[in-house]
Amino acid sequence: MGIVSILKGEIYFMERRGLCLFVASICLVSCYCSLLSIAAIAINRYIHICRSSAYPSIFTRRWTIIMCCSLWIVSFLMEMPNFLGWGDHGYALKNLACLWDRLASRSYSAFFALVGVVLPSLVIAVCYLKIYLHFRDSRRRVEKFVKPSSALKHQQTVTAFRLAKTLFIVFAVLIILWAPFTIA
Repeated sequence: MGIVSILKGEIYFMERRGLCLFVASICLVSCYCSLLSIAAIAINRYIHICRSSAYPSIFTRRWTIIMCCSLWIVSFLMEMPNFLGWGDHGYALKNLACLWDRLASRSYSAFFALVGVVLPSLVIAVCYLKIYLHFRDSRRRVEKFVKPSSALKHQQTVTAFRLAKTLFIVFAVLIILWAPFTIA
């Protein structure tokens, strides 16, 4: 889209409002669905690691397909207010792209920021925090029965640190990438 804007100029998309609306909608739905997918993966990992006995009954093939389809449905529903007059799309000269217009409706922007970004981010943070705490508690329980050698203890500490660091990086990158879109 940026290439088209550079070659044809901003007027190309301004004269083709329907195309601009379509592109902006697909962009918003896809971005939101990707965030929901990350949250769904966090929930999946939490259940698999912390509630492993429930995992096979929750994540059957059928329910997994239903959950994945639900992510797209919710993403489209979050986009619908833009077509019902609560928000809008437009051409963003600074991005050379048709995007959701965050300034069209402050109330929709606040709603989207809270429900669309903060809520999934909290779900992700809580799931990964609980996974880390589960890992830490499990390690402590094992250490009560088995006194590890200093090399094994060092390896466990390194592994725990890597896990915490990886989870923190995933969450931090998510927040950094989404923050500009939630602050209008």
